[in-house]
Amino acid sequence: MQSKLVTEAMTQPILCIGSMHWDLIGRTDAAVSTGADVPGRISRQPGGVALNVAIGLRRYDMEVVLLSAVGQDRDGDSLLAFASNRGVTVDHVQRMAERSTGRYVAIECRGQLHAAVADVRTVETAAARLLDPLTSGRLTSEQGPWTGTVVIDGNLPETLLQDWSVHPALSLADLRLVSASPAKVRRLRPFLELPGATLYLNRLEAGQMCGREFPTARAAVQTLSMFSPAHIVVTDGERGIAAKTGRQVLTVQPDGVRAIQSTGAGDVFVAAHIHAESQQLSPMEALTVAARSATWHVGGTDCRP
Repeated sequence: MQSKLVTEAMTQPILCIGSMHWDLIGRTDAAVSTGADVPGRISRQPGGVALNVAIGLRRYDMEVVLLSAVGQDRDGDSLLAFASNRGVTVDHVQRMAERSTGRYVAIECRGQLHAAVADVRTVETAAARLLDPLTSGRLTSEQGPWTGTVVIDGNLPETLLQDWSVHPALSLADLRLVSASPAKVRRLRPFLELPGATLYLNRLEAGQMCGREFPTARAAVQTLSMFSPAHIVVTDGERGIAAKTGRQVLTVQPDGVRAIQSTGAGDVFVAAHIHAESQQLSPMEALTVAARSATWHVGGTDCRP
């Protein structure tokens, strides 16, 4: 599953393209139903798929460049400062004077996501220009395809992702597609046709991709692999993780843990998996390390191996 990652990404930074915003998360141990008003805790923290993965990669001291957009506001200032202070290169993040910085609101019940609303209109508005640093030569010594690893967030507009699946600037890249939600997962369908791409989905997202429900992550991978040459990784929490590598379908059973939080767990998994592969671990070892990191995150502890 390593494709060009080991040979190319060691000499180039990893590009993380997509959303960055502020998360407002309410957590409660009470049962939550429509109209419920329950006690709990509310936190505000940096988030967004692209930013989360970028921060995760920096925990392993990997060089990361973020391509995103924020408003010309205090929320944008503080997000950029947060990322920069953790070593993420934010020189190419766009500032949008006519837009406010994105926000995400979630309710977690007993460590599981109950509902969420994502406002990513700012990055959607800027999306058509996110690849400008590649096509203009600002990120390379000369204009040409990027040959390192590129993490692409499924929050981006569907028509844009369709174009990017055949974009010359990404034609030689090790593409890592990270689904943002079941409601948006079909935006990633064009990348299923690319043998060098890796798609990270959860079981529900895999079901939406195929228009059916899957009982297990393994069943999802097996079905997707029937018509896609891409590398497929499907997670299903503590029920297991499956991935296609070559002609094999590998499965990993994560350790059980009392769930404290769920937001960002998938992004932690992606960052850990990319790092593990960069260390030339076997496909099974890389999945195991990534699963362990995500489990620790869900349990509220340090997510580094």
